[in-house]
Amino acid sequence: MDGREQAIQYLTQKKRELTEKRDKLMRPILELDKEIGAVSATLALALRDDTSVSLEAEGFPLRKIKNMTQTQALIEIAKYNGGTITSLEVKPILIAAKLMKNTKNAAHMVNGAIARSGAFDRTGRGKYRLKSEENEPERRIIRLPFDVQTAKPQ
Repeated sequence: MDGREQAIQYLTQKKRELTEKRDKLMRPILELDKEIGAVSATLALALRDDTSVSLEAEGFPLRKIKNMTQTQALIEIAKYNGGTITSLEVKPILIAAKLMKNTKNAAHMVNGAIARSGAFDRTGRGKYRLKSEENEPERRIIRLPFDVQTAKPQ
């Protein structure tokens, strides 16, 4: 039995050595798994942040105004709403579409963009109607029979 106990001790020692060797080799792999998990979590957060923009805000589909200017977005929102907008409804849509940030003066920025666009008529306090092409005077180029700068006939 002496030989059997020696074999058991030898095999137990060999198993312990191999287990330690495996653990030593597994440490870098476990560290890599942790790093991969951290990168995956960061990537998921970054992707979720980009897609966290909901598909709709105030009942308006945001994909319609993605990559537009504020003025273009205002006109598109007005067309979607039947030609009318209110500044209180437009502000959260522009913020959700990331066309402007939610700052203290965001409402003033919306009103300024509406006023600068020249595409809206004011119908009431904070309410605007999209100017239609029918109401705008026709713009034509008129050729004068003389040169305006020199006042000589052409």
